[in-house]
Amino acid sequence: MLFLRTRLKTGIHSLLCFVLLTLLSHCADPNEQLYGRWSATQADKLAGDSLKLDPSQIGFKFDTNGIYHYVSTLGYQEAGYYTRSGQKLVATDTTQAIPIEREAIIDLLDEDSLHLRWKNQGQELLVKLIRASE
Repeated sequence: MLFLRTRLKTGIHSLLCFVLLTLLSHCADPNEQLYGRWSATQADKLAGDSLKLDPSQIGFKFDTNGIYHYVSTLGYQEAGYYTRSGQKLVATDTTQAIPIEREAIIDLLDEDSLHLRWKNQGQELLVKLIRASE
């Protein structure tokens, strides 16, 4: 009887460990696909007109520690902290004396494509980016 009880406990412990390890392996970092460098291939106003700029000058870098870097046309740069909740990406530019918070919506994120939508000076913009080599 003691032998059966010991085997049953061992079996239950093994099953619990297996279930726990399986659950932990499926708890991947939701930002994992976001990490890295991204280069724009297209930048448009959603109201129709195309922006008159070279999209290849626009880029982002998202680090694993919650820091981002952004470069754009005419030498514009910003950097700071970012957070993500579902499709919402919030970036806080800390390069200014008073930090500026900006919100963007992630329309698409996969291994090699990122589409961001945000408002700039009252106009909604869509920027399509591809993963850049490190």
